[in-house]
Amino acid sequence: MSTASPHRVAPLDERVLLPAEPETETESESESESETETETETETETESAPKPAQTSQPNQAPSPPAHHPRGYTLPPMRIDFAPSPELYPFQSRWFESAVGRVHYIDEGQGRPIVFFHGNPTWSFLYRDIIARLRDRYRCLALDYPGFGLSDHPEQGYSYTAAEHCQVATEWWASLGIEDAIVFGQDWGGPVGLGTALNHAGAVTGLAFGNTWFWPADHVLMHGFSWLMSSGPVQNQILENNLFVDRLIPMGTRRHLSDDEMEHYRAVQPTADARVGVAEFPRQIREATDYLGRLARDVPDAFGDRPALLVWGERDPVFPKSRVLPRWKRTFPNHEYVALPTAKHFIQEDEPAVIADAIAARFSAS
Repeated sequence: MSTASPHRVAPLDERVLLPAEPETETESESESESETETETETETETESAPKPAQTSQPNQAPSPPAHHPRGYTLPPMRIDFAPSPELYPFQSRWFESAVGRVHYIDEGQGRPIVFFHGNPTWSFLYRDIIARLRDRYRCLALDYPGFGLSDHPEQGYSYTAAEHCQVATEWWASLGIEDAIVFGQDWGGPVGLGTALNHAGAVTGLAFGNTWFWPADHVLMHGFSWLMSSGPVQNQILENNLFVDRLIPMGTRRHLSDDEMEHYRAVQPTADARVGVAEFPRQIREATDYLGRLARDVPDAFGDRPALLVWGERDPVFPKSRVLPRWKRTFPNHEYVALPTAKHFIQEDEPAVIADAIAARFSAS
């Protein structure tokens, strides 16, 4: 197996840390009423033109107050890493979002499937599923800002779920995606469903695994968020790459190869590159308004849509006994595919089963 090229962080500006504005908490039933958008200018670079598509205007997704997990704001950063063509045999494409350049892949023809990743992963997580489906479906996967090959935005971007949703909403509209299936796992569930709500008329199928979409409602979720947000563990996440080096191996049944692990490490090579990873655990408790909107609106918007639930049944993060019943109630028109030996990162453990389940549940055109 070939080894990917060496990686380095390519700063887009002089790397001077600036104190962040103090964080404040606000309460509102509508995020769009309590939050304002922060516009940033980014260096424009086109390496591969996206497929031409009709564009439409997205609904405005909320943009939360800015803060940095370590209390600082950073200049923009670009990750200089070339994935292995053997492991990631896809053409990289780029979209200039309002907050910076984001990376995505757009493979195959047919009915679109839009894949949303979680933490600390990126579109690489879906490589084996996309490779199996792109002969029948159009497979799209975005890297959120600060993840994968996307830029790390300049100060003002806080790496919250609502902001990732806003970027994904903008990207979706630029491609004019219609008649789409949305697939999400981990934080890809909340980000994917938020994006789907903003393009509800374009979503005709939903598939999810080992994820959630409502405010934290269990002591284990609050405890995990509190622990991972504590100073010592935040330091481990930022300085020692805890999520990649410890949680990915713990969350997969099979042993990932050195080359596969390098593809997760290489896109988060420094502490400054991991601020988005460090923020997601805080979001479990802090994204209450965003998750509350999903809990309120998703059942009405998508409750009658065909759905697929694929679940790693050895996942301690989202045990099926506690989480799966709510998914089944929300989507009565669902099919369930059990993955009895899979852990949290089901795309690494059972890509063939998941791809087959998608093809069996949803027509390709």
